[in-house]
Formats: sequence, structure tokens, C-alpha cells
Amino acid sequence: MKSKIKTKRDIQILSSLKLIIQKSRREGNMLRVFRTLLFLIATISLLVTSLSCHRTPIEPEKIKANLIYEDALCTEAYLRLKLAYIDFPANVDLYVDKNKVNSFRTFSEDTVIMVENLLPKKSYTSYVRIYPAGGGEIVSNEVSFTTMDTTSNNFTWQIFEFGNFGPSALFDVAIINENDIWAVGEIYVADTSSTGYTMYNAVHWDGNKWELKQILYKNGFWPIRAVYAFNSNDIWFSGYMRYYNGRFFELSIPDILIGWGIEKIWGTSSNDIYAVGDYGNIAHWDGKRWTKIESGTGNHLYGIWGSFNKKTNKYEIMVVGHNLPYSNTLLGLENNLSQQIKKNGLPAGLLSIWFSAGRKYYIVGEGIYYSNWPIKEWKELKGVTRVFITSIHGNDINDIMVVGDLGDMLHFNGVTWNKIYFGEQYIFYEVKMKDNLVVAVGYKFGSPLNQKAFIIVGKRFM
Repeated sequence: MKSKIKTKRDIQILSSLKLIIQKSRREGNMLRVFRTLLFLIATISLLVTSLSCHRTPIEPEKIKANLIYEDALCTEAYLRLKLAYIDFPANVDLYVDKNKVNSFRTFSEDTVIMVENLLPKKSYTSYVRIYPAGGGEIVSNEVSFTTMDTTSNNFTWQIFEFGNFGPSALFDVAIINENDIWAVGEIYVADTSSTGYTMYNAVHWDGNKWELKQILYKNGFWPIRAVYAFNSNDIWFSGYMRYYNGRFFELSIPDILIGWGIEKIWGTSSNDIYAVGDYGNIAHWDGKRWTKIESGTGNHLYGIWGSFNKKTNKYEIMVVGHNLPYSNTLLGLENNLSQQIKKNGLPAGLLSIWFSAGRKYYIVGEGIYYSNWPIKEWKELKGVTRVFITSIHGNDINDIMVVGDLGDMLHFNGVTWNKIYFGEQYIFYEVKMKDNLVVAVGYKFGSPLNQKAFIIVGKRFM
């Protein structure tokens, strides 16, 4: 360790040393010179070390282990352990209600801890004991949390069927409230017209009855595959993105919306709308213009969902799709750009996505798959259903619905998946939830000239 001596005291010591040496030489007392040199060298060494190698000691009151509560589901909770001024690796013992429930080793100053096997709607306390590599024991602070309650599976169901001529089907549905519901698709009704039928592309519930609708476009009218509603006077229909604000009018159609079908719509407001569909196409409406978002894929895109992440303080928007039987697509959207998201564990067929950002993420298609945040890998939910799952939607992570082929509908109450079976003739395309209301749409197997569209409505009684 090198240091320059610059203080007045140092200069005085060196001057004294020089005088003593000169005097000793004159007197011929070399032994005295040697002893004096040793003393002065030791004194200077201590002084230099004190000035140049001083370290501020760690304040004993600084927290070395801080346990933070982050989130709780019905049967699991997430804690964050922050460590400081300890030697790694460190062994950690996790305690819940004074009982040790887990032990692990950490190499990080910031560790997320998942607490499992909890009971719904129950309060817990938790802390950890840390044993650093340097020895000793550190006990963290104690945190308290309460798990979420389960939701009821007690639904009553009604089935409504439409069409009596041709292959009728409904592809999407939007719930505004229990007295205002829109479903879209193609419904063929026999009549005395020149064609022998009339085609309708929407049906509306006003609280008392379903009314068939024809939503027209400048270039004619055709089946509608997607609908998204913010309120009764703010509804978006696919095709060339028909918009309803109490009366219908058509937005200008840019080239980016021509030549591909829109499969799904999602947005935060009528000034922030996303449309996804065929051949990897994604478009965004900002209230003034449409912008094409490059997806980097030619796969068809079938699902989009967004949710606000309180941890990052921004929206997460994700898109899924596939090109069976070869490849799948999972993208994140931000600032009109797309980026790949980790797909480890996912199959080729992906149709629908729903998540609560920063908490739990679900993708369905060839099975049901889930991931925690941050997304690193996807795990399959096994033993729940064997059919192809077409749609997922929920109110919260303890209140989720999925639907699929052959009449399968499943409700997740936060702990268990409850199967609701309607018969294999019902093929679901879409399901939506809002509070205690569930609406699912699709088609019912029949002859090619009489395939009916259906709407199944479930009302929950607590």
C-alpha cells in the first residue's frame, strides 16, 4: 500500500529524524541511531496506515435481512428477501406461523420466495433465518399476509340457439352488462327471399330478448369474427373495424387492414386499440390513425390480452398464434414494437391468452399452460381436460373460465378446476366473464344445412 505524506505533522517528523541522525553521527553513537530509526519508522508506518487505509465500519443498526410481502393467491404467496452485508452463499430457513416449511440456498441479495400449500382466506405470518457463509445467524423481520378466497362454482345456465339454414356459428362475444351483450359470427335464417335465406352477422341481448342484427359495411356485409366493447356506445367490430357509438359508422380503411382477417381485438380505450389476425398481422389505432406493427412471423395470430403490471407500472400486452403443426408464436407489444417472449414448454397450437400481469399467466390451445412472473418457462396443467381448448378469460386469478371442443367448459375457483359439460355436440369458440356473468359462444353439430349457432349464459348465485 503506497501513500504520499503531505501533512505538516509528517514533515515535522521527517525533519526531526534528519536532525537526530546527524547528531548521532557526530557523536558516533550508531546503536542509538539504529534504535531511533526503528522507533520513527514504526511511528510513520502507523500514521500512513491510519491516513490511507481507513475503512468506515459497517453500522450495526443497518438491516442485513429484509423480508417483504409482495402478493398472495389462494394457496400460495410471494415474498421478497433482500440481504445486505453478508457473505454468500447463504442458507435460508423459511418459517410460516413459527413452523419451518422450507430450506434453500441463495447466492443473491434479492430473492423471490414462493410460499406454497397455504389455505384460502387465511392470515399468516412469516420470517426467515439466514446462515451466511461467514458464519452466524441473522433473523429477518416478520411479515403478515392473507390469502385470497375461492369463488363460487354455483352457476345456472341457459342455452340459446340460432339459425336454421346453413352452417351458422358465433365466434366472439362482448359483455357490457347483464342487459347489454353482443355476439358476432354468421347466422343463416330461412325465409322467402330469392336466396332462400338471410344471413345475420351479430346478435344483441337487451335484457329481455336476443335480436339478430345485420352490421353493414361500404363494400357489403359478411361474417364478423371479433367484437370488443368498452361501454354501450363504444363497441368495435372486426371486418374493416366497424365502430359503434350509438350509431354505426365506418373508419377509413388503410392498406394495412386490407388483405387479412382480424381474429381478435383488445384495447385500453377507443384511442388505444389493437387488432391481430392472419399471416402475423398486427395493427394499432391511436385515435387518429392505424399503424402496422411488425410481428416477425407469418403465423396466424388468434389471441391478444393486456393487463396492467403494478410491479413495473405499465401495461403488458401479449399475442399468441400458430401455424399448425409446425410452430407457435408468443409476442409482447410495447410502443408499437413486438418482441419474442420465452416459449419454453409451450406446444405448437396456441389459441388464446389471459393473465393478471405480474402474477399469473395462462395460454390455451393444445392444453392449458401457465407461468408465474417473471416468465421463464411454461408448465402444463395436466389431468384437467383432454380436448383442444379454444378460449380463456377471467375476472381474477381465482375466477377463470376456459372452453373448448366437445362441450367442455372449466371454471377455476382459485384452488380447483370444476368441469361443466354441455355435450359433445357443442363446439366452443369464445368465452367471456364479467362479475357473476359468463357468456360462451360457438356452434352446435348438425347437418351441413342446419348447423346452429349457440350462446350459453351462466349466472352465478353466491
